[in-house]
Amino acid sequence: MGAKPLKALLIEDNIPDARLIAGMLAESDGDGGFSVEHAETLSSALERVSMGGVDVILTDLTLPDSYGLETVKSVKARSGGSPILVLTGLKDEAMAAKALREGAQDYLVKGEVDFAVHSAKDLPN
Repeated sequence: MGAKPLKALLIEDNIPDARLIAGMLAESDGDGGFSVEHAETLSSALERVSMGGVDVILTDLTLPDSYGLETVKSVKARSGGSPILVLTGLKDEAMAAKALREGAQDYLVKGEVDFAVHSAKDLPN
């Protein structure tokens, strides 16, 4: 029996980007892969997070109802300890450092991300 998929919450208001990212996650090679839920606004994402059961959160920084580090702060306050990955089109090292200080696990730039997921046996020693 295969591993259970990780539940990812993707917070992204750009629908083509959301479809692309969700597709990449769904096709990843990791044990069990990902089950992706999508929210277009911070407020709808926070509602979903409050229900629990989210293993990882991927968020853009520019949303209709939130912008920049306020997005990270709001998600972190409600994440219940789930890791937060910033996935944005803004290639800005200073912003990346600030996002990490605010609690994001990583800062990834759209177009520069490879969602290949490997099991531990695939990693070099």
